[in-house]
Amino acid sequence: MNRIAGILVFFLLLGAATHLSGQSSMAPGAGSASSKVSFGGGELTFYVDEESETYFIDFESIRANLNEIVLKNSSGNVLFHERVDNLPVNVIYELDMSPYSPGQYRIELHTFTGVLSKDIQVR
Repeated sequence: MNRIAGILVFFLLLGAATHLSGQSSMAPGAGSASSKVSFGGGELTFYVDEESETYFIDFESIRANLNEIVLKNSSGNVLFHERVDNLPVNVIYELDMSPYSPGQYRIELHTFTGVLSKDIQVR
C-alpha cells in the first residue's frame, strides 16, 4: 500500500511541478525521466524511475482504448504479455523491468486499431 501511495504522490507532485513550470518533462536530477510518443492525434507519456527500472505508462494520455501490453526483446521475442482492456482509462500502469537483463527492449501498447511502440534501454 505504501508503494501505491508513493506512486500517487509522485504523479501528483509531477503534475503540480509541470503546471507551475509550464514544462512537460520531469525536473532534472530527479532520478526519473519522461518521454512522449505521438499516437492517434495525442501523446502517450512514459515515465521511468531509473533507480528501480520501473516504467510508468499514463493511460489517460492516450486517445484510444488499449487492449494489451507486450514487452519484446531486441530479437522480437515476447517476454511479457498482459491484457489491459478491463482497466480504467485513467490508470497509470507500472511495468517493472528489474527482472530483465540489460539491453534493448520494446514496449508495445496494442489498441483495437493499431500498435503504439516505445524502444527502451535497460541498464
